[in-house]
Amino acid sequence: AHDVTAQRQEEKRLQAAEGRFRLLFEQNVAGMIRTTVDGRILECNEAFARMLGYDYPAQLLERRADDLFPGAESRAAFTAELQQLVRLRNHEVELQRRDGSTLWCLLNATRAPDPEGNLTLIEGSALDISDRKRAEEQLRVQRDLAHALATVTNIEDAAGVCLDAAIRASGMESGGFYILDPATDCLNLASWHGLSEEFARSVAVIAPGDPRHQTVAEGRHVYAHIRDLPGSDLSLRVDDGLRAVAVVPISHQGSVA
Repeated sequence: AHDVTAQRQEEKRLQAAEGRFRLLFEQNVAGMIRTTVDGRILECNEAFARMLGYDYPAQLLERRADDLFPGAESRAAFTAELQQLVRLRNHEVELQRRDGSTLWCLLNATRAPDPEGNLTLIEGSALDISDRKRAEEQLRVQRDLAHALATVTNIEDAAGVCLDAAIRASGMESGGFYILDPATDCLNLASWHGLSEEFARSVAVIAPGDPRHQTVAEGRHVYAHIRDLPGSDLSLRVDDGLRAVAVVPISHQGSVA
């Protein structure tokens, strides 16, 4: 009778411990996940699922761990490092959301034993540090822009430097930098990146009276779908793969430059 009582007490203790662990796993604000080394996702909590753009954890169980990384080589590098070190602490890694966008996470991961004692499992917790990474990149962009502008000697070269910085800071894939010609009052495309020659020619000069010119002259910022932007050939915009546009006028001493 004593042995049975002790056994039952031990079972209750283990059940209570499992319940506490399960509660911690499910309600933790950090994303938590368990996978096999070969990439099968066993479970994750709601925080991890939502961090990657899924509505609930079960949706992630239908995916492979490879799907959580921007490329197969990214997960291969991660698993190779984990296999060598067994445990990773405060490891910065880029993951991929459900919609294909990426985020940066601070990841703690360890190889864990399966019921047979073999290290075939990976247990991890992750925090989204994308905001911090963006802030760090903004500081780098500002520093690099200041250094680059110190070396240019004309406005055309400065336009290219500023455009490169704007693209880095915004994460956009293409863009153009216009300079106002005081003699004609036209906006002339001085530098561009990620645009076809044909499209660049079609938007090379924006004359007074054009709605786009008026928008810039008024100093208004515009963020819109490319189909809603007046002027230029819509088919060229579509052919160039443009989907959205941001117009950001730059002022100097109260006037758009």
